[in-house]
Amino acid sequence: MDFIDLRLAILIFTVLVNGFLAIIVIKNDPRNATNRIFAALSFITILWLIDLYFSVNPAYIQNSLLWGRLSIFLAVPQIMCFYLLARTLPDSTLQVSKKALYRLSVITIAVMAIAISPFAFTGVTISGDQVEANPGPGLPIFVAFAISFSVSAVYILLKKLSSAQGHLKEQYKFVVLGLILLLGLLIFTILIPIALTGDSKFVPFAPLYTIIFLGLTTFA
Repeated sequence: MDFIDLRLAILIFTVLVNGFLAIIVIKNDPRNATNRIFAALSFITILWLIDLYFSVNPAYIQNSLLWGRLSIFLAVPQIMCFYLLARTLPDSTLQVSKKALYRLSVITIAVMAIAISPFAFTGVTISGDQVEANPGPGLPIFVAFAISFSVSAVYILLKKLSSAQGHLKEQYKFVVLGLILLLGLLIFTILIPIALTGDSKFVPFAPLYTIIFLGLTTFA
């Protein structure tokens, strides 16, 4: 099995696991806000992983710019779902006011618009089978959004962990650990290298990062 086939196998496995967990969770209680956010996060992650697969596949290298823009476009609602999940977990109702949700929605849509535009990536440099994205002036806005809301999500979960007791405290430990590992790996091996140098060599490992998070969260 060559590297491309291995990446495809990992992608298919991760997509199936994500989809299966999302369906189980949402069927368990469709009105539960935590379940709905988790399901939305899972389906957005599926789209994001599929896009990443195309972005590093030599067969689709001519469309690398589109895949690159789509990857951070989808990462924006993904990160916001992480944040909302941290705010809401384990409650059945959304722990954000309507006014705050409106502001968060506006911020998310604005950053998504920047992400899909030439302001994020101005172009790509293709050398053989290697692709390097050329960061644009809008990419730091995405990076600031990603880091601020990711760090906020971890901080909120750590606060909840410190005040939780019994079985709930044990659950939070696994969720916090999974989220810290996932966001840390995504930010420091993918987002920051791409933003600073256009280096995308760790992108193929993204499905493995999500498996770590799913494994720890499911165990919780």
